[in-house]
Amino acid sequence: MKKVSSITLIFGLTVMLASAQEEVSQTPAEDACACIANIDINEDKKTQNEQIKKCIKDAIMSDQLFNKLSGALEKAKDSTANGEDVNITINAMEGYEKIERELIDDCKALNILLNNAKPSSVNSYSDNEKAMEYYNQGYQVYNAGNFEKAVELYGKAVKEDKDFAFAWDMLGVSHRRLDNYKEAIKAYKTSLKVDPYGRMPLQNLPIVYRLEKDYEKAAKAYQEFIKQYPNDPEGYFGLSQCGLLLKDYELAADNIFPAYKMYAEVNSPYKQDAEKVLSAVYQGMKENGTLDKFREYAEKHKVEITE
Repeated sequence: MKKVSSITLIFGLTVMLASAQEEVSQTPAEDACACIANIDINEDKKTQNEQIKKCIKDAIMSDQLFNKLSGALEKAKDSTANGEDVNITINAMEGYEKIERELIDDCKALNILLNNAKPSSVNSYSDNEKAMEYYNQGYQVYNAGNFEKAVELYGKAVKEDKDFAFAWDMLGVSHRRLDNYKEAIKAYKTSLKVDPYGRMPLQNLPIVYRLEKDYEKAAKAYQEFIKQYPNDPEGYFGLSQCGLLLKDYELAADNIFPAYKMYAEVNSPYKQDAEKVLSAVYQGMKENGTLDKFREYAEKHKVEITE
């Protein structure tokens, strides 16, 4: 009976390995990214982040299953003589942060989710059919990486409808991708005249200032973003980074704690980035002999720290 059982086990493992080999044709990060692409952009952020985490874990488990089944099959063959059991252990958190980092850097679907800008006013879209046609064409070429053509098409869209906020936004983004920072700033500011509460221009304006190394203006722009969107961690995170760049560690400390808490609450992939900034702020204040201030800000924001 043991021999029959062992043969069945080997056959089962062989079938499973063949199946896994068909499924695991990409890296775990690529598999996770493909899964993330199916997440609804209209879901709330907490639900989105839970689904992102599941995509990463499923990709890790699939990869481990494929790799470990190969070794288990050989072990099963060797164990037929003595009837040993074959055990496979899967750890869904193994390499999680590394894959998460790869996704933040390279997964377009993840970045669309994390930076999704929803309409904030009636001017977000346009009733002008020609303007919408140019906008949609611009969006297609932008996603294809043709930023020069995107600038041309978004430019045509805003000529058709000067109050088309999203077209101004994407014109700014396209200019930024071409390193045309002055033009990007001009487009974002025009969008904000149309819609002062526009999330995308408020979010992207400080990024362009940082690219220009104008950290003072970037800090002011992040403060404006926080004023309009106090529950969005990105403003606090960006402002804390500006604090580091300006060596204003108190500014950095006062903002990195709320950013970290908000990212942690929704299991955001950006949590590990916030941890790195938090560590840099700690080291900076330690070197300056101002760790007492660091602890005060931690207490202010109700964050327990272990030194």
